[in-house]
Amino acid sequence: MEADSIHSTIPSVFALLVTLALGGCSPKTQEVGRPGGNAENVSKVVYTTAYPVYYFALRLLPDDADLRYGPGLERGAEGWRPDGEEVEVMAQANAILLNGAGFEDWIEKVSLPQGIVHSLSADWRDEWIELEDAVVHSHGDDGEHSHAGLASMVWLNPRLAERQVVEIERIAVELYPEDQTWIQQQSLSLQAELEELDRAFQSAISRFTTRQGFASHPVYAYFAARYDLSIRSMHWEPGVVPSPEEWDSFDAALELHPTRWMLWEGEPEAKTREQLETRGVKPIVLPTGVDRPSEGDFLSIMRGSVAAIEAILD
Repeated sequence: MEADSIHSTIPSVFALLVTLALGGCSPKTQEVGRPGGNAENVSKVVYTTAYPVYYFALRLLPDDADLRYGPGLERGAEGWRPDGEEVEVMAQANAILLNGAGFEDWIEKVSLPQGIVHSLSADWRDEWIELEDAVVHSHGDDGEHSHAGLASMVWLNPRLAERQVVEIERIAVELYPEDQTWIQQQSLSLQAELEELDRAFQSAISRFTTRQGFASHPVYAYFAARYDLSIRSMHWEPGVVPSPEEWDSFDAALELHPTRWMLWEGEPEAKTREQLETRGVKPIVLPTGVDRPSEGDFLSIMRGSVAAIEAILD
């Protein structure tokens, strides 16, 4: 592993591969024999508030765990705030897994038992990223807000996502000590996949002719930090064509920050794509993975992003 990977005290992925080789299994077959559903295990309730954390926990917890995703499919995770009734239900959980890094800005305003609340990013607070600019804007019917304060989508750096997996492993073993071996194997398998994702991003980005670019929103701070990118952020929605004034601002910024690519959370409008391409800028759709998808999962979304980067380079 590289210097910024998980602490050396954590078993390496190499150890996992040796174990799997001896057992005649691959990481993909570790789901066989997934524990759960027996009379001895008492179902534990685990709440999550960001989809990547939900996905990591889903991979590590036994089948009889009652894993819940607060926002659900109908609501966006960024705009979700638990109401009074939801807080009362959450307070009865065995564990609440927070992304941390300012993502759950409501956590200080509710009363929850401290012993069940776990911030998965708390141990590396010194690596949190502060956003420099605050621009007030709106997303459809969600009302006005700004992206001031902390960048919170830490999972866009797969190495930081790995650390979250390790913390979930610790919590899962505390909840299900009888399943420790299986949980640790699942953790190592998931860490290996995140390391593979990291290498894939590095390989694709290494082919960029320039490391500076644009983004539709200031949500890629951890991605930029991991892959040494200099990103100038707009506040543009994929489904809205920028106004002439916004294009004027973009052109002025492009002159100072020349690039050939721009990251988008979703597919931009055809007219927006056309305008960008006439300026020599290719849109790259790189979803943040913040919300639970209707199809696929966190890793399939991220692997699709690698493919999107590679596509503009071909």
